[in-house]
Amino acid sequence: MKNTNTKKTYFSARLPVWITVACIVVALLGVSTIAVCIWRIVRFGAYKPWDVIKYVFLFPIGAFCVVASLSVVFRSGYTITQTHFLQTFGLFRIKIPLSEIKSLLLNTDENKLTVYANEQASVLRIAPDYNEKFARAVLAVNPDIEYGFTLADKPQDKE
Repeated sequence: MKNTNTKKTYFSARLPVWITVACIVVALLGVSTIAVCIWRIVRFGAYKPWDVIKYVFLFPIGAFCVVASLSVVFRSGYTITQTHFLQTFGLFRIKIPLSEIKSLLLNTDENKLTVYANEQASVLRIAPDYNEKFARAVLAVNPDIEYGFTLADKPQDKE
């Protein structure tokens, strides 16, 4: 029986503008591929075997481009459960057990939160306001994780 008492905390990812634009362009190319295929079938028909093969491959490719690119834009984020830290980027998901996370480091100059787990490091791209909330959510589940932050030295004014 599945445990329904699991608490999940979700933080949406802040994607760079160029990734968002690239995903939208790929989605538009996928839609245009499907639209051109439909137009050509209606206008010219699909009487030759080559046309049938072409459309059989182009429809799924166009649909995949739309689904994959829009899922990156609308379904990218980080989830903390009672046992795992999940990174979701569209159709791809990375699942890291919280017991493997060694430390969290917040770089206050660049507003980047880095998660160190075993031999890998993940830089999280979330809103700066959520960096502290994310760290608190992880530490609430596993208080053995080290949490630190960096401060920049401001140059002193010369008098």
